[in-house]
Amino acid sequence: MNSDEVESDKLDGVPHPRFTKQVLGQDKFMQQFLHAFHGNRSHHAWLACGPRGIGKSTLSWQLAKFLLTRNLQEEDNGSCLKLDFNDPVITRIETLSEPHLMLVRKNYDIKTKKIKSEITIDSIRDLVNFFEFTSPDGRPRIAIIDSIDDLNVNASNAFLKLLEEPPEHSYFFLISHSPESLLPTIRSRCLSVKCQKLSNEDQLHLLNKFNLLSNEKTKKVVSISQGSVGEAVRIINQNGLQLYTAIVTSYMDLPRFDIVQILKIAAQTEGVGKQELTETINRLTIHFVSRLVKVGVTDGMMSEIFAGENQILRKLSPNFEKSYEWSNLYSQMVANAQSYKESKIDGFSQVFENLQNIKKAAIN
Repeated sequence: MNSDEVESDKLDGVPHPRFTKQVLGQDKFMQQFLHAFHGNRSHHAWLACGPRGIGKSTLSWQLAKFLLTRNLQEEDNGSCLKLDFNDPVITRIETLSEPHLMLVRKNYDIKTKKIKSEITIDSIRDLVNFFEFTSPDGRPRIAIIDSIDDLNVNASNAFLKLLEEPPEHSYFFLISHSPESLLPTIRSRCLSVKCQKLSNEDQLHLLNKFNLLSNEKTKKVVSISQGSVGEAVRIINQNGLQLYTAIVTSYMDLPRFDIVQILKIAAQTEGVGKQELTETINRLTIHFVSRLVKVGVTDGMMSEIFAGENQILRKLSPNFEKSYEWSNLYSQMVANAQSYKESKIDGFSQVFENLQNIKKAAIN
């Protein structure tokens, strides 16, 4: 891989999932796969579903390593993956030079120096060519698509044809963050597995392993990462705790509204390459509203993300009736988040609209 190339399926500051030696929180998926495999009932296409950053890709790479390093003669009915990370096959997998495995993802465009916005039909044609060759040593051929959500219409239709007549002794590991967006005919030909969100303990363990827990304050990210260590990494990389504090404190003096602070938050999304930051700010905003829903129906105080947060939460959501209003806004914002991805609304407008809607709901 070109040293200047950016990997579209990797987060900044952490190793690519193919290098990870430990999978946390996905025992259910692993057990389901191994039970089917050892019973000779393994499906050829596994669709790993769930939020970003919970380990779907990591487990897919581990299963691929298991399949390609397994001794074809061994009788192992174990319930865990047994991997020898010194095996040269695993080295080839990690360097993307293993001939039995192909990774499909959004490619890096050398001319524009940007990651392409989608997976095109050319990538699926390459995948078809990959499966045309029979494995001479009896090992399976494996494809990992990360993520299948990124296939454009033509690529989806071409991949569907491949699924309809799957190559012999093949496996597809398909990662999906929003399976509802896939073609129903693709979903129907896969075995869908809902992957689990990570516990706070597992997230803290991984963040510590990534050397991202610099102090007690950074541990607060697990309070707003919604079970995704990937989301926690994004929050840390983008100063998300500071952003969350700025969002919440903008409403501390209502009915006087700090419009200047809101404009500063929204202005951070202006310019090229700010889509991920826009999505992070929108998710932090939605999380703020979710905490307003919760605090209105409980008498107890919530664990604060920053000092003084509870005072603002209780002021904005003092009772069950107000909590109900916040729940309606929460549903609306979640729906808007999906529509934003499918529209061409700029980041500034998205963020400003969400923050303005909170103001309207607060003083209603």
